Amino acid sequence: MRRVFKKVRHVEYDYKTIKNPHFDPQQKLQYEYQGFYYPQKEYIQKEIPKNTYRSSSHIEYKIKCDYCGGFGWVRRRDAKFCCGNCRKLNYRDNKLKKS
Repeated sequence: MRRVFKKVRHVEYDYKTIKNPHFDPQQKLQYEYQGFYYPQKEYIQKEIPKNTYRSSSHIEYKIKCDYCGGFGWVRRRDAKFCCGNCRKLNYRDNKLKKS
């Protein structure tokens, strides 16, 4: 049994006040929304993604594979195979034996 640590990326969204790139003080730009005209604001609030990393851990168990006989690290204690390939090959072999 071993404990594996890794960093997982998590995206959070944060509101930030930024200067409006379409704002022009000489021209009072307006935008139309459903027939109404609204003046452009100099500063607007925008939702900006922010990456945060947090540590995550899980336990892995060392088992002997029923198909290939090798050893492998798996996350489930009751796993029979070391990887997905061995699991698929075992299923196909059993299917051929039955027919």
